[in-house]
Amino acid sequence: MASTDELGVPPGPAPALLLSVGGQSNSRKAGNSGGTPAEKYTDLGETYIWDAGAGAWTAYVCGATSGHRGGPDSGVWGSEAEFVHLLRESGGTQPVYILKEAVNGQSLAPAGGGDWAPQATGERYDGYVAQALSAKSELAALEIAVEEVFLWNQGEADSNDLQSAADYQENLEELLASLAADGAFGSNGMFIIERIRPCSADLSTSTYGGQFMVREAQERVAATDPRVRIVSLDFDESNFGSLHPAEPWCEGCGTRCHAAYAGTYATAFGPVLATSPDSLGFVDQSDVAPGMEILSAQLTPGGLGGHAALSISGGDAEYRVLNPDGSVWLDWGSAPGTIHPFQGLQLRMQSSANLSASVSTTITVGGASAEWSVSTYAQAPSLESETDAFIAQVTANGGATLSGADAAALNSFFLTAKASGWWSKIARLYLSCADTVSSSLDLVGQSLSLVQAGSLATNDWVWTGGVGWSGLSDANGGLDLQFAPSSDWSQDSGAFGLWYAALAENTRGDLTSDTGDSYLRATTAGAARFLLNSSANENVSGLQTEAGLRAVVRDGAASIRLHGPEGAVIASGTTTSSASSAAGLYVGNPSGAHSDAVVRGAFVANSALTTAELAELDDAATLLMSHFLSL
Repeated sequence: MASTDELGVPPGPAPALLLSVGGQSNSRKAGNSGGTPAEKYTDLGETYIWDAGAGAWTAYVCGATSGHRGGPDSGVWGSEAEFVHLLRESGGTQPVYILKEAVNGQSLAPAGGGDWAPQATGERYDGYVAQALSAKSELAALEIAVEEVFLWNQGEADSNDLQSAADYQENLEELLASLAADGAFGSNGMFIIERIRPCSADLSTSTYGGQFMVREAQERVAATDPRVRIVSLDFDESNFGSLHPAEPWCEGCGTRCHAAYAGTYATAFGPVLATSPDSLGFVDQSDVAPGMEILSAQLTPGGLGGHAALSISGGDAEYRVLNPDGSVWLDWGSAPGTIHPFQGLQLRMQSSANLSASVSTTITVGGASAEWSVSTYAQAPSLESETDAFIAQVTANGGATLSGADAAALNSFFLTAKASGWWSKIARLYLSCADTVSSSLDLVGQSLSLVQAGSLATNDWVWTGGVGWSGLSDANGGLDLQFAPSSDWSQDSGAFGLWYAALAENTRGDLTSDTGDSYLRATTAGAARFLLNSSANENVSGLQTEAGLRAVVRDGAASIRLHGPEGAVIASGTTTSSASSAAGLYVGNPSGAHSDAVVRGAFVANSALTTAELAELDDAATLLMSHFLSL
């Protein structure tokens, strides 16, 4: 056996740290490919990495020897860089020896094409064990005692298959047992799980259901195995749309792993498995009809760190849990379940069969409980048929039941609309109301709803209470207004518009047809571009920049207008019309770049609206939206 001097590896104080890094793409932090490591990672003291090809320890050089099995690996570096940096910053001088087995797309379940399953032959598990046994043998020969830590970042691949996700806890427990039995990772070592994120970027192959199943399994292993710690990688929600975030996310991961190792995680970042929400503010429903199924608004409990137990009692009520994309985690029922951070909770209950009577239920999430009550009216209100139809359809679509003051505001709107000159001209009208469901439902027909038109959930437009609709990305996403310009508009007469919560900062479209022959954008710089059934643009500048209505009206073959708040004409043009071949009209753009505007509502009219009619429409729509904004 060569001496430590011959190898250039000093024995150092005992114990040294044997730091394993394993998993799939986010364990190697694939997002750092081709990046430049921070200067603080250029001097990490006595830090070495096992070069599996050479079968020897070599100096760890971040961005050069910091990849899979000690290779360059596209210049990536993982959580280990910040982990070791903080170890040095905190006074740790012991040598650090790194093992890394990190390859994209590797599952924990047997997959036959590269996985961590102990029963698989010649795949990730065997690769890590071979490295570990050789490396530990070399250290033992050098009489270097070690403390063992494993940074584990894996699970996205298992979330792609619901059976693999369901088996994840069992498979992870088997992995830990096998690593100890095979002598690759000691039974007294610290195993730190970097919990996977709820990643919308992975939804082309995965589901939120699979992701939350894997997260819950990771949390359960951490809660039951004293060797296991767990850290949250949810600290930057803006990167949930990226499968492989780069810096500074990697730095944040390493910071949290070191805090778990040092025993300071809860103090620095809060308990990762916190199960008591900040509040459960379900709004009581009043003045509802007797004997009706009543739905609460969807609520996302804040303050949860990990999955929390969920139960409901009283009132024969039920709950359901929804994923961030609206898919169902737990469907309607009353049996105990679990809810995770970023998931939504909704309640439903049958109102009393009697007038002026209340029923209530208690929902319990982790360590917090709240009561939700439903009260019937003393006397049935007189509502317009459109109001009844809208409320019924919202409830049927899974939205919060609108009652009391909400129903009264809707009814007032319909009374005003039906007495106006503009109502008969409106083909579609979508206004921000109580929740995503009611804000998506057409007020005119009370049957059609806005539809996400992008191909990926990462490009969706999302509705936020008190704010409105905004895109998750800046391209390839939109809301289909369910209107076909080529068949629903005449060539020389029509109108459309948006109510803005915030004008666009960039110069991309806010609303467009699929052929681009109808288009609107309005920016905070006071510029606008508009067209309706034409191939040429009208461009104007120097406009007011307050939020509110912007509407495009064509009222002739060579007459087009742009209207602003309160229906006022702010620009006009003589662009000649042309027959539209467009099949759709969208907020945003499902097949290209779109603006960063925030939109509260949208309308389409079958024929041109006058300035007075637009003013009345703006008044009625703004009044209705203001009611819900004030809640």
